[in-house]
Amino acid sequence: MNVKISVFSFVIFILTVFIFSCSLSEPKLSEKQKEWKLFNEVQVSSDGGYKIISDGFKLLNIYKISDLTYVDWGWKVTLVNNSDNNYNVFITYTLLDDDGFELVESKNDYLSISPGETRTYQKENRTNFFDFKRVSNNRKITLGFRIPKIVSFEELGIKPSKVPKSLTFEELQQLEYK
Repeated sequence: MNVKISVFSFVIFILTVFIFSCSLSEPKLSEKQKEWKLFNEVQVSSDGGYKIISDGFKLLNIYKISDLTYVDWGWKVTLVNNSDNNYNVFITYTLLDDDGFELVESKNDYLSISPGETRTYQKENRTNFFDFKRVSNNRKITLGFRIPKIVSFEELGIKPSKVPKSLTFEELQQLEYK
């Protein structure tokens, strides 16, 4: 009878340890999941000013915080500026599901690209794993461009006499605040 109780206790102990260790294990990405999903579909702007040579995204890390699982992921886009202008580029990289629904979106700040330059832009993001697990190989890239222009005061309609002068420390002290 004692042997049966000992065996039963041992089995319960092993099951408890197994269940407890499974609940504490962190999610992990396989090496295949960490590989870039690259696309080499060349996209050219309607005016021929720029060309997307390649783009892609990949998983970087997966982890739990409380009961939620998060994924760190990254994207990259390689552009060529075929124009004679400097451009400031704004990229929105959106991951889609099989039906084309937008799941995860990432935006970068305006970045500069010179005439004739080829440049790769990258960004890392974090999202809920629930959304990310529906991602297919579909994605949408939206580019925004602006040509930086140096504008003079005269072009803005401001006469140089209207531009405030710098005040000295003594002049600042004499100002009255109401």
